[in-house]
Amino acid sequence: MRGSSKAVLLAVLFTLIAPSGASAHEIGLSRGTYEVSVKGVRADLTLARREVLALSPTLDLNGNGQLDEPELLPSRTVLDPLLTQLTITADGAPCPQQIETVALSEADGLDATLIFSCPAPAASYTLEAGFLTTITPGHRHLGTFAAAPPPISFVLHRRSPTYTGPGLVATAVTEAAPSTFIELVELGVEHILTGFDHLAFLFGLLLVGGRLVSLLAVITAFTVAHSITLGLAASGLLSLNGQWVEALIAVSIVYVGVENFFVTDASKRWRLTFPFGLIHGLGFAGALEDVGLRGVPLAKTLLAFNLGVELGQLAILAVVLPLLIVLQKNPTYRRFGLPVLSGLIVVSGVYWLWERTLG
Repeated sequence: MRGSSKAVLLAVLFTLIAPSGASAHEIGLSRGTYEVSVKGVRADLTLARREVLALSPTLDLNGNGQLDEPELLPSRTVLDPLLTQLTITADGAPCPQQIETVALSEADGLDATLIFSCPAPAASYTLEAGFLTTITPGHRHLGTFAAAPPPISFVLHRRSPTYTGPGLVATAVTEAAPSTFIELVELGVEHILTGFDHLAFLFGLLLVGGRLVSLLAVITAFTVAHSITLGLAASGLLSLNGQWVEALIAVSIVYVGVENFFVTDASKRWRLTFPFGLIHGLGFAGALEDVGLRGVPLAKTLLAFNLGVELGQLAILAVVLPLLIVLQKNPTYRRFGLPVLSGLIVVSGVYWLWERTLG
């Protein structure tokens, strides 16, 4: 392999395993349930506290990195203007908004109830989530619109912040927006592309090399394990302390990096990948649980979300894996490149472990 190709690969690997200050699982999700009645629309929203705190870090009065009960009232100076950016019209007529309640929920959730007083029962209601231009880039708003059964699920994001649903006098209930599945696949791809701890773990496993069959077994074991715990957690069958999960993910990265100094063959490494993959899947699911998605009737849609994660993972590996296979035949890489990259992985894992336990 030419020297320039080696340099490009090493630069890519360093970028992927370099520690990032933000948690890799903060994927930016909110949930909204919109119930239509003759009086108007009731909106029950759930946001992640950390996203509100990110808009104004000075709200963290006690410096613990979280939005707590004593800080809830001061946070209204940021939260109320954010919520007023959610607007609803009934047949084109604006529905005045009133913020009824704001409260902290379990885990990292922040619940708000908004009442929209619409002039009369309408044939259609249009909601616009203007806060998507203010909150975390890449944020997705998962909504459920209920005017008549069955409820309709939809997804909004910065490029598509508007949804129109049928009203009480509509002649028929339309199906969910056909783009919902694709948008959730997009979200999954975005998550894995910014999931530096996931990628550091995988590359750490692949750096040692081995036959192509062995490397594919490592990737498959990680994918299967990741999907199992995501499904269990999303359906409410499994739940672990999020801080412990994040710390264990960091431990898995440190372990793999250290093991690279002693392991010479990756043929049996899928056995290690599977249990650690279960932990990584719990970390991913924890991000969804933070905004109250457990128990919401979106299980089928979450399959699309996970599909996006795997597509993003495979796209990266399709580029890097062939280069790694070539490099592994180079004595210089085996002697110097592998120890250096493994050391960077250990450093990254130690940094994430410190950040998630003591930082």
